[in-house]
Amino acid sequence: MKKVITSTLIFLFFLIGCQSSTKSKINNDLVGEWYFVSVDIDIIVSTNSDQVANMIYSECNGGIDLQGDLTKSLKYLFSYGDNFIVTDKNYNAIFTEDDYIMLSCFDGMIRILIASADDEVYYINDFGDYSYDQTINSLIINSTNLYKVINMDTDEVDSNSVISVQGAIQYQTIDIMANMPMNLDVSYGGMESFDGDTEFSLKSNGKWEMTYSGFDGETESDKGTWKEVDGKLILKEIDTETGETYNTQFEYEIEDGLLSLFIEEEYCSGEVNQELEDCYEVVEMTYGLDVGSINSLLMKGSYVFSSSKSNLNMLYNLKNKFPILDKSIVRFKGLKI
Repeated sequence: MKKVITSTLIFLFFLIGCQSSTKSKINNDLVGEWYFVSVDIDIIVSTNSDQVANMIYSECNGGIDLQGDLTKSLKYLFSYGDNFIVTDKNYNAIFTEDDYIMLSCFDGMIRILIASADDEVYYINDFGDYSYDQTINSLIINSTNLYKVINMDTDEVDSNSVISVQGAIQYQTIDIMANMPMNLDVSYGGMESFDGDTEFSLKSNGKWEMTYSGFDGETESDKGTWKEVDGKLILKEIDTETGETYNTQFEYEIEDGLLSLFIEEEYCSGEVNQELEDCYEVVEMTYGLDVGSINSLLMKGSYVFSSSKSNLNMLYNLKNKFPILDKSIVRFKGLKI
């Protein structure tokens, strides 16, 4: 979870460059140490035709069943072109958790990875029997035996160690109406962290710093300057590798020890002409939309921080005792992704 929280915060905080004005100041209400609570993100699409979008992060209908050395039903599908991945967890979870099962279909091959904190085990068959029905957004695998790999360099297998796979898995879908903005299925909605490991510091000298646990477990940080302009928080960061400067503008709200930051921008902001079309096409292929059908793609995000770690514990206890209060506590408002 920490990996996704970190990558989401850092990527989305500095995805968009914004203009500033001359009415800037340091707001003392913003000064202090803030501890990450949650991020919620929406991607809103408008298309030129009626169609359906695949719910790529939601549990699918049906499933792919495993029998033999492992018995399991895989319920999550991710497809891109002629490549398919089926997992036992939300697709993004495989990048944030140690234990997962991932079945992949590509170039006629079927492979399974069984991952744990201590080991990775592979089963393969280079001649898998599978097909994809685009009319119903369903991957179908006819009964196929996969064999355990005992030599990764040569793909040598143990023919006595077998997992048989078969089944049909079908995306749930969202109806998209022409020229009507609709939310796509995304994976970051309501993501929370109550350990306070990600800290956002706004200093009275106009500097800011965010510290977090990096992908290798080491503490990392991003720095820059900040100011308030016309009631908006503007963060400036200089990329240490490219020297490029990023200005990111947020609406903000402070209430009951919580700092909420809101951003709204074009998802493919900064891209023009062919680059914009390419950006749209990636989204179209990912969600199973008609290529060339996207008119606009809007990103909305909200980030919530607490002024104290003790407040994090209070939120955590309230959430567990009264789950219905969760959304109102973090006040996602209308800016989510």
